Amino acid sequence: MQPATTATSTKTGAPASTSQAGTVSTSATQAKNTPRSNFPRDKAGNYLPHPEAQGPHTVTGTRIGTDGVPYTQGATFDEKGNFTGRTDVTDHNRGDHVDPHFHPAASPNSVQPGPGVPIPKD
Repeated sequence: MQPATTATSTKTGAPASTSQAGTVSTSATQAKNTPRSNFPRDKAGNYLPHPEAQGPHTVTGTRIGTDGVPYTQGATFDEKGNFTGRTDVTDHNRGDHVDPHFHPAASPNSVQPGPGVPIPKD
């Protein structure tokens, strides 16, 4: 499944509400269950859609790579606000990933591992 081509994109630098504020670890040593991205998540770690979005949309944010370098990500949601996957705008300096690529959701708080699905460049 690839992300919808029609999307509303919202920067998450400033959370939509204080309930969506999160912390991002920039440490080289990653603490267990500490997100490396600034996507809004609930207490269970599930990705949260933008509270004002109507229909399918993507929330953009920044993630700190394992090399300490930040890159852009997008969390995509369907018309009901269900998490459908994450787009990484990087190749992770790996030959098996393209820039950008889409990881379909495996659950409300995780994506399928592997190189992801290439996103066509129109």
